[in-house]
Amino acid sequence: MAYRSATYAVFDDDMVYHVGLSAPPHTFGVYRDLLDAVYGTFGIN
Repeated sequence: MAYRSATYAVFDDDMVYHVGLSAPPHTFGVYRDLLDAVYGTFGIN
């Protein structure tokens, strides 16, 4: 999604590789998808 905030950027695909040492990449993907759903529900893009 075009929407990016300081918090959202942490879960962005490009950031996964930087923080992936502390958690599996797919974990961040799940959080990112959940945020997408929440933002989509409220119409925030």
